Amino acid sequence: MKRKKGGYYWRIIVTGEHNHLEFFADIVARLFNYKPKFYKDSRKKHTYSLLINSKIIYRYFTRVLGLKIGAKEEEYRVPRIVRSSKLFRYFLAGLFDTDGCVTARSVKISQQSRLFLSELKVLTYRLLDLKFKGPYLSKKTKSKEHWEIRIGALKERELFFQRVPLRIKAPN
Repeated sequence: MKRKKGGYYWRIIVTGEHNHLEFFADIVARLFNYKPKFYKDSRKKHTYSLLINSKIIYRYFTRVLGLKIGAKEEEYRVPRIVRSSKLFRYFLAGLFDTDGCVTARSVKISQQSRLFLSELKVLTYRLLDLKFKGPYLSKKTKSKEHWEIRIGALKERELFFQRVPLRIKAPN
């Protein structure tokens, strides 16, 4: 982001629930010896922002991990670095931790990007041999569509909980 006085801001802002951001902040602190700052988002009740002002960390996320700069509302892809079986299962676990849902009949992941979910579905089948169905349109507002992929079959759900290392364990 360009500064008024010249130069750039090397800023990463991550928004979400406080417990997810604390988990992420701990990882950043251990890997980079850097303590991010927390801010309460006044527009939403349970939303916080984590601010990282570091050129090195910024470049790590954008150049090494290949994450996109800016709002992620438009179409985006699964980062190349996580497209191996070992890394992918952890990527999927983190994604599920924030955007996943377990109901009595299915395991679901919801996103605004249909393309992202389609790619995720293909990679999940290829790398973990898990069969998500969809993407299905789950919600539509005036300006946005929300999509989901899901696993409904009991045996597939059990395989999902065995193969994906979730922080929150499967219900019995």
